[in-house]
Amino acid sequence: MKTSAFISMFSAAMAFASAIPQTNNVPKVVSAPIDGYEIAPMKWTGQVDKRSENITLEGTLEEITVKAREINPDFGAASSVEKRGFGRINCGWGGKGRAGVLAIKEGIDHLQGIDGYCGLDDGPYKCARVSCSWNSAIWLCNDNDTPLRVPCKDLGPFAAKIREDCMTGGWSEPMTQGQLFSDQGNWNVIVGKDSC
Repeated sequence: MKTSAFISMFSAAMAFASAIPQTNNVPKVVSAPIDGYEIAPMKWTGQVDKRSENITLEGTLEEITVKAREINPDFGAASSVEKRGFGRINCGWGGKGRAGVLAIKEGIDHLQGIDGYCGLDDGPYKCARVSCSWNSAIWLCNDNDTPLRVPCKDLGPFAAKIREDCMTGGWSEPMTQGQLFSDQGNWNVIVGKDSC
């Protein structure tokens, strides 16, 4: 009798819990991808449509895209990418561990579909999480004493190079983790694991 009462109560509790709406909007604690750096908000500056003035929004590109599509549902249509020069790459460095290559590919595709500039208002030793999904993040880090603005599309090839050059085997999919410096300016891109 006690067992059936327990099972009934457990089933009722599970039914109640499953009826509670799940949300992914709960803010996660964001930590710096490497020791000695601080997290700063990523700022995006650009036009949400060709007829509008430049505006500045704050957050990851996924969050900025949601805000921009409230103004222009076609925001984020891909166009050409300017090639940037790569500097030194450090594989196995940055974030809380390795990131899934499929989630990083989503972030890369997102970056390459966004016009405008990604940046940080200050430095040095500041990083902004540019993109994050499935606990796999892309950061932009500023080692300058001045603000940094980089075309968002230019960050995609950096993340793609880390993804390919630093790829290792994983349990269910290949994983990647690394830091790639620009040869044009004192900044870098990091790919690694983070909470999101």
